[in-house]
Amino acid sequence: MTDNVCALISVSDLARIYRDDTTVVLDATMGATSTDPHIPGAQIAAIEGPWSDEESPWPHTRPDRDALEYELRRLGINADSRVIVYEHDGLFSAPRIWWLLRYAGISTAAILDGGLVAWEAAHLPVTREKTSPRPSGTVKVIPRDEMIIDEHQVRQHVAKKDRQIFDARSTERFQGTVAEPRPGLRSGHIPTSRSLPYTTVQRNGFMLPEDELHEILEPLLDDRPIVTTCGSGVTACVIALALNIMGRTDVAVYDGSWSQWGREGGPEIETGPESK
Repeated sequence: MTDNVCALISVSDLARIYRDDTTVVLDATMGATSTDPHIPGAQIAAIEGPWSDEESPWPHTRPDRDALEYELRRLGINADSRVIVYEHDGLFSAPRIWWLLRYAGISTAAILDGGLVAWEAAHLPVTREKTSPRPSGTVKVIPRDEMIIDEHQVRQHVAKKDRQIFDARSTERFQGTVAEPRPGLRSGHIPTSRSLPYTTVQRNGFMLPEDELHEILEPLLDDRPIVTTCGSGVTACVIALALNIMGRTDVAVYDGSWSQWGREGGPEIETGPESK
């Protein structure tokens, strides 16, 4: 569940504020380094680093409250900061950082629509110079636990059929017709879930306009709350982003996702097309 506060920011709007002291820009590109091309002042938000629980057996699960608060403060984030997240191209990892920011209570966090590609296309400045550290922030993390759920909760929802579950992986992975990219995982999907690849809701690196999202997603939705899932809880946040733009505030991300559910000896799975 998350507030229906504008989740996207345009290149032109960010260009007006990115140098403000209260604006914190985060580069969520997977594998980014400090000397890769980036928006001046941007700092790296590494999913495969402090933005995940590195002690967890499952990839990309959320860090605990104290670790997340430490990282936010290290990046200079305060209660009044406007945090903008982007990645180089497309929508893949930035929505995960955005979701964690909102989980932490930073309800005004937003994603740069179109990413760095759109920023460069607008002839705005890009640098390879390392960003100097900001003064430590003072933000206090107030977790919104309803936004991220675990395997036990998903099992209950599957049994009760009291939530819709949407899987952001490819159709082939959902149906189990291809092997999972991570070793040791079964192929298939969570019972009662529906396939909704994360690529469905974006085009050329931009999120689809809200009216198109409604046109595509409304026929799939009913009045039940929603769970989104994927391979490791990253692209599930792309679907959560689309639903947020549509005004849905009853969405939770399954943190372990298929990396947990699909393990050998894990819960029941299904293969083939979704159940009707």
